[in-house]
Amino acid sequence: MGGEIGRAPLAAVILISGAVGGILVSLIGFVQRWKLRSKIRELEARRRSASVVTDGLGAGAVMCRPVAR
Repeated sequence: MGGEIGRAPLAAVILISGAVGGILVSLIGFVQRWKLRSKIRELEARRRSASVVTDGLGAGAVMCRPVAR
């Protein structure tokens, strides 16, 4: 009734293929999320390191230091 590949039933091969695909997709998503979180931490650190410069009247202006790439 069902097909077989070697000695494994076709349903088992399909199930294992789906599981492996799901794991790969999850790993790719995890790596992308990790990279984005790293970038967010870097940008937050740059924002915190920006210095506030005030003029004599107490009005403040934010001056960012240039960052080499």
